[in-house]
Amino acid sequence: MSSYDLSNATFEQFIDYLFDHPVLASEDEEYWYWSDDLDVIYEPIKLVDYYMKLFSKPQVLVGRYSDEQLEQGLLAMRSCLMPGAISEVLWEEEIPSDVREECIRSMYFLYRDLFSVKPLHTACFMWWDSFTDEYSITHVHSEAAEGPSIQNVMFETLCQTLKLDAEICQHGALHGLGHLRHPGTEAVIRSWMASKPDLDQQSTEFAEECIVGNMV
Repeated sequence: MSSYDLSNATFEQFIDYLFDHPVLASEDEEYWYWSDDLDVIYEPIKLVDYYMKLFSKPQVLVGRYSDEQLEQGLLAMRSCLMPGAISEVLWEEEIPSDVREECIRSMYFLYRDLFSVKPLHTACFMWWDSFTDEYSITHVHSEAAEGPSIQNVMFETLCQTLKLDAEICQHGALHGLGHLRHPGTEAVIRSWMASKPDLDQQSTEFAEECIVGNMV
């Protein structure tokens, strides 16, 4: 049995938990966190604090792990299958609403300081799915008093990300906006399109799909 005690882990041990694993050699192999024998102990507030530290200063990852390990770890931490995934821990009852909002805002720096300089295409494009899809926003949090506030914070963070120069970050933000379905989505995306007179047909069509929420 693999056991991880993240409640007593240092920040370095925490990021090793996320990224220091062999990369799958073939599609027939299973990710390390799919194991039924995996035992992980953590304190939600401490874990979210570590995630915010990581998102705010993602440069600590560069050179420490391979690009393949980075991609694998980033996809893992947004998967409901990994114990301690940010996509799950963020919504635990122990987490105060202001900490949730701060954590969401910190994800902007993940785009600005990591995705904009590293070719982690899948992680960059798919990152927001686990936070902004209809299930997370409409079904889980719609009855909570903080629901609209959380959605607004996500929207503001995605709009900020859309302003980054890196095309990969812009497409990731568009994809997230398409899933979030915030009332201001169309106006923001139309403004972005208008600012790019040389936008190619593929990007134009993708932006239109994001406006109507025609996401896959």
